[in-house]
Amino acid sequence: MSAYDKVMLARSKGRPTGAAYIENIFDGFVELHGDRRFADDPAIVGGLALLGNIPVTVIAIEKGTDTKERLRRNFGMPNPEGYRKALRLMKQAEKFQRPVVCFVDTSGAYCGLGAEERGQGQAIAENLMELSTLRTPVISILIGEGGSGGALALALADQVWILENAVYSVISPEGCASILWKDSKKVKEAAECLKLTAQDLEANGVVERVIVETMMCIYHFEHWKKQPKAACQYLNENGTQQEFEQFRQSIHRLEKIVTEDVKFLFNRKDSFLFFTLFDTFTKLGMEDLRFVEFLRVFQSELRFSKKNERGLLFDEIDKDLNTKDKQVIFDKLEMLKAVMLDFFQISDGKIITAEELVREWVDCSVTEEDMELYEIVANDISEAVHDIDSVFLSDRNRPSFVALAAYAVRQDTEGMMKQWLTGFEREGRLLWNQRDNYFYMKKEFDKFVLDKTNKCSYNGINKTEQMFDDHIGGYVL
Repeated sequence: MSAYDKVMLARSKGRPTGAAYIENIFDGFVELHGDRRFADDPAIVGGLALLGNIPVTVIAIEKGTDTKERLRRNFGMPNPEGYRKALRLMKQAEKFQRPVVCFVDTSGAYCGLGAEERGQGQAIAENLMELSTLRTPVISILIGEGGSGGALALALADQVWILENAVYSVISPEGCASILWKDSKKVKEAAECLKLTAQDLEANGVVERVIVETMMCIYHFEHWKKQPKAACQYLNENGTQQEFEQFRQSIHRLEKIVTEDVKFLFNRKDSFLFFTLFDTFTKLGMEDLRFVEFLRVFQSELRFSKKNERGLLFDEIDKDLNTKDKQVIFDKLEMLKAVMLDFFQISDGKIITAEELVREWVDCSVTEEDMELYEIVANDISEAVHDIDSVFLSDRNRPSFVALAAYAVRQDTEGMMKQWLTGFEREGRLLWNQRDNYFYMKKEFDKFVLDKTNKCSYNGINKTEQMFDDHIGGYVL
């Protein structure tokens, strides 16, 4: 995904808000209100809770989940009284030696007239000053947007963590494009230049850790936890640094290869399934680009044609069911793995070879000497027609092409393959399954041979008839 894609994902309406994290991670949350100076700001939620057996102070910027609540929360843009409420709770936590956990998700501090009159800039500055000397542990977690000083006022912490699809920047991409280029259409270029993604921030030392959302599915599926709170607790006790590091490397690799046409597979609902599938793919030892090749075919074809053992398409497996149920996740993941292995022609952990295809469909008693001959014939044909740059001569299609060469040799028609392939390249289509592709090419080649044979026979008959007519005609004259 591009940087701007991640910005849009961080802004998506279906993303969990700060209140959702408080509800699912902490126990016994008691909300505290007001800044003791002006008013209470609904855009910032704060109070006391238990994290396991540890009493903590929790503060979260809350956007809301529907239109009515978003209006009440000011779309997650805090006023000065919100930041002063947060500071009051932080100082209280320091007094009673409680750790502070902050959840940050805001496009920025509110910049209305009233906010400026009540000292918005000063409120943010006071938070930064106090946080820099606060004598209690502070962890800030960026869960969506981290916009400018409005986010920084709760993110100057001992540890700054970020979700893998959250962003953190001094300005929005739209604002940056308008200032630098005077052109809002350059928003994607601005997003790339700002280096605002979780991976860029970690590489530049801005954040300490990227929290991944798929660790349970990849490394601990046998202990699958449906509730986020239980999953976090389990990973905290059983997850290893090596697992986090391996997954972080997988993210970096995927970012380099995932293209626009397949990025939608990594949506909020199914992203962890495809991350897990990539982990399985990695163990096959193939080039990463082959994974994108599979995703492209899956998105355009296999998703709507392949069915599991119960006769269900991929998108039908979780229809009318809870997508977080272990059995549903297991069924979807097993189907993805089976379809992928079939796509790459892998059986018993091994890639199907040309010899296996020949032995299965052409010559069950094929020998090494026979295979050498078939390989030589396939190479001769490839060299003779190399100028057409056919996909049928690619490494991907090598097993089925060699099997076809073996079939032609046994039918004594290998001399026709060069002429056939030149025409077939213009009209034929490459099938992803090598067995299917062999039968497809064999069918087309047989038709070509039969057509040529019939024409030769027909031309021979015409010539004989012409000689006979000439001979008889001579006598008549």
